[in-house]
This record gives sequence, structure tokens and C-alpha cells, in this order.
Amino acid sequence: VEAFGHHVAKIELFDLYDADNQALLWSEKKGNTSLDMMKANTVTIKDAIDAHDKIIYAHAASHFAPTGKNPESSRGHVTFVARIKQVKTKHETIVSYFVMVDCAGSEGETAFTPEFKAMVDQQTLMARRLEAGTINTGLSQLQVVFNQLKQKGELSKAIGNGLRRVLHPYINTRTYLSVLFTLSPSINNAKATESTLKFAVTAGMVKVKPVAMKGKVNWEVLVNELRIIIIIILNYHKYITKEKVIDDNNETIDDLERQIAKTREAIERSKSGLPIRPKKQQQMKIKVEQVEKAHDTGGLIQDPAATGSPRTQPVQMDDQVATALMGVLDDSIMDLMNELEGKKKRDFLFMFIPDDEFRDELKKEKELEKKQEEERAKHDQQMSQMGVQRRGGGRHRTETAEENAEAMKVAINVYNKNSQMASKINFAKTHVEKQFKQTEQEYKKLKTFHEKLKQEKQAENLNKEELTSHAVDLNILLKEQETVTEGLKQSKQIMVDYLKEDGREALIKWLQMRDLV
Repeated sequence: VEAFGHHVAKIELFDLYDADNQALLWSEKKGNTSLDMMKANTVTIKDAIDAHDKIIYAHAASHFAPTGKNPESSRGHVTFVARIKQVKTKHETIVSYFVMVDCAGSEGETAFTPEFKAMVDQQTLMARRLEAGTINTGLSQLQVVFNQLKQKGELSKAIGNGLRRVLHPYINTRTYLSVLFTLSPSINNAKATESTLKFAVTAGMVKVKPVAMKGKVNWEVLVNELRIIIIIILNYHKYITKEKVIDDNNETIDDLERQIAKTREAIERSKSGLPIRPKKQQQMKIKVEQVEKAHDTGGLIQDPAATGSPRTQPVQMDDQVATALMGVLDDSIMDLMNELEGKKKRDFLFMFIPDDEFRDELKKEKELEKKQEEERAKHDQQMSQMGVQRRGGGRHRTETAEENAEAMKVAINVYNKNSQMASKINFAKTHVEKQFKQTEQEYKKLKTFHEKLKQEKQAENLNKEELTSHAVDLNILLKEQETVTEGLKQSKQIMVDYLKEDGREALIKWLQMRDLV
């Protein structure tokens, strides 16, 4: 985003990734004084080469014009904001911003050399002067921002315009600040160098304690994984329960097989004429166990009076009853063994087949992944249609006008050919009254803010700390008023100089009679 304008009260913000701003004529570019940085166009950076191409594309949409010191001078402050997303874990992400500000240089009147004035018309010269005033206003706004951070430790809620409006959403107590200054060793630039050093001292005294940001948890992914874990645990519990039932049935089978073996042995002894002690009653112990209704008893005999723990009780029977019982037990045992054999052949994973609810969840997740994939493909197609293509070459700068005077002439001729806005004769006449009207409105806003501040904070009702904070607010307000006033004075003097050079003495007297100059 570029902050550019000809008046300190109307600094427009240009979205450099908007295709409309690739126009060569400045009058066809689209700016907005109230642009929201969070709604500006964004591009995705793939690698270093792609980043270079995107920067060249953005600079092609900004404002450049020749001056007495530079045949291709930046006429606005350009800001690049990189949004960086770090994946800490598969459930947690961290989003941070890296803001890079390329401030335009404060050249002032020294850039308008006699040679430069002779090569351009008066309208172009006046436009360059107004742009220089707006550039200096942006640098003053940046200095006010550092003063606020130095005195109060935070930025005030006033959004402002121009460069302050661009930086306001990103400067807080969690921000690292670094400034790179360039200085001129020439005696001709001593005043500008001294001002830069003062600004560097102010920036170095800012005490900001950054706080590490906490990652943002992706609850949707985490909840889905927990659901899957819960379903697996439930199915595993079901599997363990069934395995316990099988083990209990196997123990019952072993007990019955031992009883059968003893009974058959007694029958064989009877057939062989061996004494089986008929006077004594034959006893058989039958294990009685309580089984829940939800499970098959497997042919076990249940004791209604049982208390829940396994126990045995003697049953009296003769030989005929024992023979009949053996036949029934043989049939029951064969059926039970067949049933248990089938269960043993089942695979372990069969117990983890998801139920209907789990299948629905999996289906929804697949549909969501498919939808996200379609949206990514659509976004990539839109970015390719936006026209962000790699451009060959780059900006070739000349260090000084003396070393490349021919390049300066070529740049000025190209600029005068393509810039219809700067060639209009009545540029100053049509904007004088409008600029003073905007100035009056800006002054009224500051005055209203001052009155409101006075009403909210009465001196007799404030303690020492509140009085100190109130004094800081008044000091900041005074700095902002001085910045606006200085910019307005500079703009007014530029217009008066232009009218004098153009022979408009009568218009100057008319403005003086109305106390406008």
C-alpha cells in the first residue's frame, strides 16, 4: 500500500496489487483515503524469485517522477505487510506480521535546482513541491508515533490518515521495532542530516517489551481426533468384554468335560461288573453361575437363589438318570463347541468396524476436505487471472544528476509525455479554494477534539498521575497541530510562489485582502 497525495489533509492510499493501479497515467490510478489494511489485496509468495517479481509488480503501480537529485524518485511512502503462518503442531498455529516501510526521502527545496526548473513547466514544479510537503508530513507522523510509544508505551486510538493509518493496526506492545537510517556526509545536507539524527535518537529511546504470542488451537481437528479415539476405546472395551465371556465359557466346558469323564468311568465300571458301591448315593457337582440376561448361558443350569458368586451343590441321581443326563450333556457340549469355534475364527479388526454414527462423521470429513480442495483450486485460478506475472528487468537508478544527465532528460521527456495531470494549466487555480476549505475543516476537527479533551478532564478533579497523562495527551495534540500547520504553511507558500512566477499579482492581493495568505 502506498501513501501519496498533494495535500496533507487528503493523503490517498493506493492498493499496489490492484490491477487498476498498473495504469501509466496517474489520473487513472484509484486511491482511497480510508482504505482498510485488512481488506487490501493479498498475494501468496512461493519462493525468493517469486517475492522479487511481486515487489517489482507492486512498484510498477506506485508513483515515481524525476527531480533535481533523482531521475526516478519515489513520491510516496510504500508499505509491504507479510502475513506469516507457522504450524507449531498439527493442532496449533501461530500467525504473525512482518511490516516493511519504504519511506520516501525528504528532499525539500534542494531537489529543485535551477537546471531542473528550466527543464520542467511551472505546473510540474508545483506538483513536485506539494508532493514533497506530503512526504515530509508522513515522516512527521512517523515521528509522532515514536514519541507516543516513548512517552505512553502504546499508540493512541486515533487512526489518522496517510502513513499513520497504514501502520496503526500493526503497532502495539507485542511489536519489535527496527529503523534503518541513511545519512548524507555533504555540508549541503547538514540540516536534513541533523534532523535525521534527532529522529534516530527518539526511535532508540522507545522501550517496547514484546510478548510471545500463544498459538491458535485448531479445535475442529482436535475434536475429530478425540472422537475417533473414543470410538476405538469403546470398541476395544466391547472386544475385551466378549473375550472375558469366551474365557468363562471355556472354563465351564473344562469343568463339564471332567464331570463327563467321571460319569463315563462309573458307567464302564458298572457294565464290567466292577463294584460301584450301589448302596452309596452317586453324587455329581454342578457349577451354578449367575449370567446376565444379555449373554447366552450356554446351557448352564441357573440357581435363582444364587448370590452372584460361583458355588456347587450335590445332586442325587441313579444310573438311569445319569445315562440320560450324559446324552443331554453330549449334545449341549457339541453345540457350545461349534458356537465358540466360530467366534474364535473372527478377526480382531472385525471388532473395530465403525458404527453408523462413525461412518457419518468420516463421510462429513471427506466432504469437507473435498470442498476445501475446490476452494484452493478456485483461489489459485483467481490469482492467475489477476495478472501477477513476472516482469523482466527492474528499476535502474542513477545516483546523481551530474553522472547521468542524459538519463534525467529522457525520464523527464517520458514523464511529460505520459502525465496529463501535470500539464493542465489551471491546476493551481482550481485547487486553491478547495485546499483552504479542507484546511479549515481539519482545523475545526482538531479544535473540537481539543474542546472535548478539556471537558472530559477537568484539572480540579484529577490526581497527579491523571494530570501527567493529561499533559502527555495535550503535548501529542500540540505536535499533531504543529505538523498540520507546518504542512499547510508550506502548501500556501508554494502556491504563492507559483502565482508570483506566473504574474498573478492581482490574485495574490485578492487573497491577502481576505486574509487567505
